Amino acid sequence: MNTQATGITVTLNNILDYYDGPILITVVDAVDTIYICELNDRGSEFDEYYCVAISRNKLERFYLGQIDLRSIYLEPEINQYFILKVDNYKEPVNIEPIPVEDIPPDWYPDEGFILSHYPAESDDDLIKDSVIKKAGILY
Repeated sequence: MNTQATGITVTLNNILDYYDGPILITVVDAVDTIYICELNDRGSEFDEYYCVAISRNKLERFYLGQIDLRSIYLEPEINQYFILKVDNYKEPVNIEPIPVEDIPPDWYPDEGFILSHYPAESDDDLIKDSVIKKAGILY
């Protein structure tokens, strides 16, 4: 996760949804703030995510299917949004604030998206290894 920008340094915490690469991830900063990040654009040089800070309690409610992803973005606990550009998931990267008024409506997640399963550590480790090694997962 290497870029030249300034901002808050974060590292990959968890991959929540994956299809030909991470779609929904969590990252964490040095003071343990968690950010949930949805893929906005998969580019040839980097993947761009749209992120919002989330408490452990609210993230747990999302894991349990009690709230959907759209509500996390529309009703953030801290009214601040971020852009994350990732070119290497193994390295720390800076997350950049973006003004709320600069967010296009189509960036908000579709209504009703909930996780189909509670993220398991073993699944997460397997997917992280695949992303870092840029290799497929065989079952």
